[in-house]
Amino acid sequence: MAKSFKQIVAESVRQVLREHVDEVYQLQTAENLIRKQWESSDDFWYVFVTQRRKDNLNNFHKNHFGDASARFSANYIAYGIVSGNTVEEAIESLRHIKMIVNPSYQRMVSNHGRAVKEIESPRDISAVILLCNRFNARCYMAINKRSRTTTNAYADSLKQRGLEKGREFQFAAGRQMINDDPHVKWTQVRPWGLIDCDIDDKGAQAELEKYLKDNNIDYEDKYESHDGMHYLFSNRDAQKLKYDFFDKKYRALNGGIPRRNSDPMVMFKGDANMILYSATGF
Repeated sequence: MAKSFKQIVAESVRQVLREHVDEVYQLQTAENLIRKQWESSDDFWYVFVTQRRKDNLNNFHKNHFGDASARFSANYIAYGIVSGNTVEEAIESLRHIKMIVNPSYQRMVSNHGRAVKEIESPRDISAVILLCNRFNARCYMAINKRSRTTTNAYADSLKQRGLEKGREFQFAAGRQMINDDPHVKWTQVRPWGLIDCDIDDKGAQAELEKYLKDNNIDYEDKYESHDGMHYLFSNRDAQKLKYDFFDKKYRALNGGIPRRNSDPMVMFKGDANMILYSATGF
């Protein structure tokens, strides 16, 4: 049977994404992180696609509870994990990630030409990129690995508590399954952090890097964001420094980018998520 024009265009788009995936998807940065953290097949990294309210003020889709109120600042569209018996298998699982689509979004995904089974098949990440484009969303990966054993045990306990407390708690518990036992000191098992530099100025970024170097703090990697640079750290030493002077000096430079007055220009985030792909800018 001859392919329709729509099918031909869709296949062409996917082919272009496959050929240029490293240019639009922070794969190399994520691969470097996985190589530095991987120790065993028990390790995994959580990946999710989320639609942020602030990026979709006029088109924020209904959440699980059937409303688009201020109850949530973001909707979770799909999720998956990166893992493997070897570090190379883990990296391959990132390039061919299997995502599970949130039931609340399955009909919307299907109605816009994206079969749920295609996104939930471990093929290539072009399906994830197109999913982000469809919902003006972002795909993130947790910068700290999780433990399958610990997370499974915690998920089982949440499930039991959810059955006791009802449907609403079950939903919240499902969202929290990425977390390990909350009684464990997570700053020890998840030491990696991120500096979010919202200054799109090379001079300011060089000043930040010199400030870190002068304080004997090295970053593991960095990647460009929509309005600045993100720096990855393997420990929390950078959290001890103060960055408010960057705000006073450079806030006017990014005046055209929407942000609350309370949002700092440079901020350290512990146990953060790195952007893999963004339809809303980085």
